[in-house]
Parts: sequence; C-alpha cells; structure tokens
Amino acid sequence: MFKSAGGVVLAVIAFVTVIVGMTELGYQLDKHYQPLQEQVRANTFAQSQTFNEGMARDLQNLRQQYYTAGETDQQKEFIRDTVRQRYAAYDPAKLPSDLALFYNQMTNAQ
Repeated sequence: MFKSAGGVVLAVIAFVTVIVGMTELGYQLDKHYQPLQEQVRANTFAQSQTFNEGMARDLQNLRQQYYTAGETDQQKEFIRDTVRQRYAAYDPAKLPSDLALFYNQMTNAQ
C-alpha cells in the first residue's frame, strides 16, 4: 500500500488533521446551535401548562400575603414591587380573571 515510511507518516498526519478538523467543526457547530436550542427550550417551557399554573399559584400566594399584611404600608409596597418584578415579562392574559385584576391593581398602584 505505502511504499515508504514517508508515505506512512504523511497518511498519519492527514488522518490526525482530518480528526482535529472534524472535532473543531463539531465545536463550532455546537457554539452556533446551542444558544438557539436553549432559546427554543426556554420558549417551550414558558408556554407550558406547568409554568402558567406555577405563575398563577405564585401570584395567589402574593395576593394572600398582600391582604394579610394589614395596615403596614412597607410590607404592601414590598409585595407590589415583587409582583411588578416577577410578572414584568409575563402575559397577564394567561391569568385567571381574579388574579389578572389583582395584577392590574399592583401594577397601577403608586
């Protein structure tokens, strides 16, 4: 097959070069596609029933804390700020009507 030792060395170098090149290509493809795959995964989770139920349950807990906070304005303001922060990127149309009303009260209150 190979007539000299030089041919064998050349074949080994070519083989190693191909392996290293394919490995580098794999890394580059991962670097490009991993963020896209992660974004798809995150979008799928944000649209899931589990996520929406968890957000509604969290808002129910905050509403309960708000109504049991009594007359303490500092506690109520803290809860208002928490609601504004946690639900800033959440679509309130996905909430039940009573929670959507509470959310609107929290975001419109000053």
